[in-house]
Amino acid sequence: MKRLFLIVTFFGIMVSALAQQQDTVSLTNPLPIKINLFTQGNAKNEIGIDVTWFIKNLVNFGGNTGYSNNYIVSYKRLLKKNHALRFGIGGNSLNRNQTNSQTNMQDQLKIKSYRFSARLGYEFRNPFGKRWLFYYGGDLLTGYSYTQQNGVHTSTSIFKSETKSKTFTWGIGPVIGFEFALNSRLSLSTEGSLYFMHSHKKDDYSVTNASPRKTISKSSFVTIQTPLSLFINYRF
Repeated sequence: MKRLFLIVTFFGIMVSALAQQQDTVSLTNPLPIKINLFTQGNAKNEIGIDVTWFIKNLVNFGGNTGYSNNYIVSYKRLLKKNHALRFGIGGNSLNRNQTNSQTNMQDQLKIKSYRFSARLGYEFRNPFGKRWLFYYGGDLLTGYSYTQQNGVHTSTSIFKSETKSKTFTWGIGPVIGFEFALNSRLSLSTEGSLYFMHSHKKDDYSVTNASPRKTISKSSFVTIQTPLSLFINYRF
């Protein structure tokens, strides 16, 4: 019932937003004037919330993904000439216990992790039609993640292990997106990106009756995000 209420509420807001928006009518011309909704008003700010994870959970009937506080929030400062500064933050956390059984061995693991990321960029915005906007630009990115895994292992004897991993990432890359106006305030958007990333990872590993071990690794990679995410945005 709770999920049904959330679904009905979500679509109710969307329908209400569309119903409130009307075409602008000129005093000298009775025909509606086709004005792009993104150019109406004097909005200087736009806040967006990524609801992709929420929709995925609804599609999976609320199946537990193991993560909490999974979110990404964006903020855009709308400038003159359809330019904008963009900022985004995101993160997630994981707290899970699991048991792995193999021949003559059993592992009981307790895993804790969290991740934080931030991005800062600039974009060029191009309204077209009445409700559409195409934008493109670039981002600078940074991030940090931490994972701790404690294990109790049983084979011919019982021993414990602990692994701690810290990863710092940073990068740069272009981004493109589309935005659809529900009215002069609310909109839906999706975007894709191509980020060139670099990471620095440090692992600390210890096990019963053995010396601690540390490793450091560096890597460079490319991440491609297809425009499958969905943001709900509010301009003011």
